[in-house]
Amino acid sequence: MMSDTIKLEREDPIIHIKAYGGVQIQGVEQLEVQCETHSPLLATLVKEGDHVYITANAACQLKIPQKASIKIEKAMGSVKISGIMNDIKIEKVLGNLVLNDIGSAHIEKIGGNFSVRFTTGKVLVEKVAGKLTVEKVPVLYCQKVGGSCIVKDVSDEFDLEKAGGSFSGQTLRGNISVENI
Repeated sequence: MMSDTIKLEREDPIIHIKAYGGVQIQGVEQLEVQCETHSPLLATLVKEGDHVYITANAACQLKIPQKASIKIEKAMGSVKISGIMNDIKIEKVLGNLVLNDIGSAHIEKIGGNFSVRFTTGKVLVEKVAGKLTVEKVPVLYCQKVGGSCIVKDVSDEFDLEKAGGSFSGQTLRGNISVENI
């Protein structure tokens, strides 16, 4: 594995990601962005002020500060994000998306399955082509899920407009709205 590192001045940079393979992102305490790929030519990291732009042409593993914000324009593979306390914005993931132990997220389109566990803030997702799995999330809004949904332990608000498969819910409190299953 080849590793590329950028040192940061601030603990809350904005990380912009374009990925043509799978991406794993881990929040860490260091003030740096570290990218691991199989070859150094497969990823570019550019820092401009508080912003870091990452383009990965193959699968990569990123370690970024826990308080960073993430903006993913598109990811052609699957994406796994854990330990990020700030806002995550994702336009398009063609594969599966797994979010674990995060703050809040706004996702437009997921081509595969979507799994989200242990968030402190709200999760908004517009379109999931595959299945939806949710556990320990205070607020989740979802417009459309192609497959089935398994939802456990939502404390404040859950809103699902449309699901193509079955729905199973446990320990749902607060405002719950499930339509068109």
